[in-house]
Amino acid sequence: MGHQIVTKELRERPEIREKIDNCQNLIDTLTECKEAADGYQSSADSAVESCNTVVYEECEYLSGIYHDDIYIPYRDGFFEDIGTLDEGCATMFGEIDEIIEFLEEMISELEKDLYEEVEVVHWIYDD
Repeated sequence: MGHQIVTKELRERPEIREKIDNCQNLIDTLTECKEAADGYQSSADSAVESCNTVVYEECEYLSGIYHDDIYIPYRDGFFEDIGTLDEGCATMFGEIDEIIEFLEEMISELEKDLYEEVEVVHWIYDD
């Protein structure tokens, strides 16, 4: 004849694990997007500086510049779109960082409920 022993064990809850994995995948994707956008911001920042250098320093007394025999009149804000891209990237980085921080906090909260205590019955058989 045998008898049973009941023990308590921790078991991972698959529905919580899935939520944690989804959050981590979102963090990874957002981090990749941020890294890719960093190149755009660097390019935009560099382009703004180069354009402004040409306009403000090299063409200080001109009302426009010639490029490939085409006269391009200068006006204030001529390169604002490039600057806007640079500022937009900086704003986007801030938003991405906030979302990542929120997801990390969510993972921390979910990890508190990841394991549940369950009773496991073990049968011991006498020889």
